[in-house]
Amino acid sequence: MSALVRLNLTAGVNAEIYAVEYKRINGEMEDLQDRRSVVTRAEIARRETLDRVREIDKALWGMDGVPEFDEGL
Repeated sequence: MSALVRLNLTAGVNAEIYAVEYKRINGEMEDLQDRRSVVTRAEIARRETLDRVREIDKALWGMDGVPEFDEGL
């Protein structure tokens, strides 16, 4: 994007060509931002799940074993 702006400032690119390229590059940037957002949300969910698994693991290791088999349990 910045290269396009510099090119327009130095060479005076045709306004129509500039507008088309600007729109294309802006669309790509928006697509990348959307993808990044999806990945960020997935990473947050993964970390929350991992934290929860660690909590469960810690709780289970802290428990005493079952002294005898309980059919109802």
